[in-house]
Amino acid sequence: MGDTDYGPIKTDEIRTSRKNAKATGSSLCQTAPMAAYFVAQYVVNDLDLYREYQKGAGPTIQAAGAELVVFDAAAETIEGNPPGPQTIVLKFEDTAAAKAWYGSEEYQAVVGKRLEATAGFAVISQSMNAG
Repeated sequence: MGDTDYGPIKTDEIRTSRKNAKATGSSLCQTAPMAAYFVAQYVVNDLDLYREYQKGAGPTIQAAGAELVVFDAAAETIEGNPPGPQTIVLKFEDTAAAKAWYGSEEYQAVVGKRLEATAGFAVISQSMNAG
């Protein structure tokens, strides 16, 4: 069988990697942690209380190593009937990190303010989950 060139990796190298993987019982495809997202959508009914929530929640998000991906106070609805226009998306390393943040003492100390100040929903979703 000839040696086909696929850029920096040649078919002989792939065959060798497969043989090594079989011999060691490992896999060529190592699964990395899958990013998870906290997605919340709501309408803010008490702006003062919501601002208190924001002040308390911000440091917990940073401490958890999360990334604020979306903060949109006026998201445009193109389908369905969402609870409100405010949309928040936080990115975490994985589902465990998202749940650890949500369940942390620090976040639990402030989340009640958001729940009282808003009407809507929140979910934790993996970046790719077909199952």
